[in-house]
Amino acid sequence: MEIGNMISTKRKEKGLSQEQLAQEINVARQTISKWELNETLPDLESLRKLAVFLGFSIDSALDIDVDDDDDMEWMIIGFAIVGNVITVFFDQAMIGIAMPFIGLGIYFIWKAFRGNQKNSKSNKG
Repeated sequence: MEIGNMISTKRKEKGLSQEQLAQEINVARQTISKWELNETLPDLESLRKLAVFLGFSIDSALDIDVDDDDDMEWMIIGFAIVGNVITVFFDQAMIGIAMPFIGLGIYFIWKAFRGNQKNSKSNKG
């Protein structure tokens, strides 16, 4: 979604006029109009104010896909825990050693699959 469309949609959801929003973030009404028509873009400070006041994330407004690598860490930790449990209960040390690597492999497969889904969605839109 373009920034202007997001601003317009969120403003209308809050039941605000362009004038009211302009007063809230300390800009002219014409500025809001230009943003909503995608004639100009808000500066960083105005974008921050808009995001806070209207309740949207700046990364979504700028169409930035934030890839969170915390998933990878948790996948490896989870498989390491499973591997340690298998090692303790079944005396299978090789499985215990291999499990974090299996988790890493599954993570990369999952990430590639997610990437392909995102690419196919963006190609359709």
